[in-house]
Amino acid sequence: MLWFRLVWLKLKAESDSPERSGAIQKLADSGDDRAMATLVKVALTDEVGQNRETAIGGLKNIGDPKAGKLVARALRHESLRDNAFAALAELQNWAGEPLIEMLNDDDPGVRKAAVKALVELGPRVAKLLGPVLQGTSDVARQAAADALRQLEGESQASVRTEAE
Repeated sequence: MLWFRLVWLKLKAESDSPERSGAIQKLADSGDDRAMATLVKVALTDEVGQNRETAIGGLKNIGDPKAGKLVARALRHESLRDNAFAALAELQNWAGEPLIEMLNDDDPGVRKAAVKALVELGPRVAKLLGPVLQGTSDVARQAAADALRQLEGESQASVRTEAE
């Protein structure tokens, strides 16, 4: 427990400091689920790209699917969306379900961001979209249909490129 407190103190250092980077690496290597919230915060908000990548690696190391849900929630904040997309691309095994849930969000910007992230995850999410298309929410059905159209468009473009 003492090492965790020492790491926490070093995390308060400036973003580009070696102490902060070392603390993030130590948390990432720990595999300790108590570090998950901190690693999510670093993955979404740190100014240093390497620190964000290290935090994402730590989330994968912890292996808790809740990480995908925590990162997906960041799509609700426009200022965090780009970093959330990058993190979700790395956490793709855990990203599908939370993104599907966000297709029903009241905010059209969040729904659009969820569609974009689902498309980035690729064709494997199409099976997750099927039940949404059968659901009762018009908003979610429309968002799922948009995602499927985009996935089909990318799939057709990929087939054309391979044929050339």
